[in-house]
Amino acid sequence: MAQQFEFYLLESTSYEEFCSAVQEKLNDGWVLHGSVFAFPEYITGNKVEMVRYLQAFVKDITKRERVGFGTIPR
Repeated sequence: MAQQFEFYLLESTSYEEFCSAVQEKLNDGWVLHGSVFAFPEYITGNKVEMVRYLQAFVKDITKRERVGFGTIPR
């Protein structure tokens, strides 16, 4: 059976909320997929006013079958 993965893309303009959400996903068994991506969202003149943060995650959702010896019920 082929492995099955779920994909999730986290996006935020608040660095604190982004960091908190990343930690929550990691605690829930998700794995980072690639690097964090950050780019200016709003620029006034030459000053960056807001940054958008993105991070991709994957999670193996393959159904696992039990292997080994089984017992026969009587």
